[in-house]
Amino acid sequence: MEATSVTPFAPRAVDKALHAVLVVLVRHLVCGMATSPELTPDRRALVEAEVLPLVLARVGSVDPGEADAVRGHLRQLLDGWERRCREWAARPDADPGYWKETAPAESLLVSAERYAREVAAGLPGGDAWPTPNSMRDVEPGAPFKLVSRLKPGG
Repeated sequence: MEATSVTPFAPRAVDKALHAVLVVLVRHLVCGMATSPELTPDRRALVEAEVLPLVLARVGSVDPGEADAVRGHLRQLLDGWERRCREWAARPDADPGYWKETAPAESLLVSAERYAREVAAGLPGGDAWPTPNSMRDVEPGAPFKLVSRLKPGG
């Protein structure tokens, strides 16, 4: 069975995956960001000048009605990213990275599955952004059982 498609900038898709798109673009387009998630004010200015317009142009071509919401969400993501960087800078032993599954307190991203397991177990989940392993689905699957109830000859 094939997963249903989603509108790329629908609110649920934005909540689940926009942060991953932002991180990928920042790592590839902003000098000095390929291996370190350190988002300084100067680097944020570059992100806002070079990366955000690319995302917003795509939103404009796909679903212009979502442009303001996506712009606001991107700014919230950058605010959160900067806050995490300040927290890491305050800890001399911190060694932040983009994806540190074994050290989520030092990671910008964490698997959505791990995050869901921790929250389901009553743990706080942490500040790392839960990130799906696939951008094809934005909702979890639902198991089902097909039972035949037709009587022969009836």
